[in-house]
Amino acid sequence: MQDGPPHRTRDVFDLLQQKYNGRVIAYGYPNHAGAGLEWPPYSPDLNPCDYFLWGYVKDKVYATQIDNIEQLKAAIYSAINSIDSNTLARVISNFYKRVECCHAADDGHFEKHV
Repeated sequence: MQDGPPHRTRDVFDLLQQKYNGRVIAYGYPNHAGAGLEWPPYSPDLNPCDYFLWGYVKDKVYATQIDNIEQLKAAIYSAINSIDSNTLARVISNFYKRVECCHAADDGHFEKHV
């Protein structure tokens, strides 16, 4: 998943095509590869990593003091592995609600928080 121009190089798109065979959601990717889905740039309201994952992981990781990179890596892995299936189901449900809000706004900006 990509969300803006910094990662939109031909090399990146070619690597994504090679690795995921067109199963890519990225801004500008369909124009490059003729496959995949367009992703609106800078759309944190639609991006589960932005509206859920980063904050969840940060809260878990920094709940204790981190002294070195190995502890940081271990804390990140632990935080991600601590996400249970019920939480993931709620995140996905919320994602669908956000997409519906975006669609109702004719794919534009929307204020409704879900």
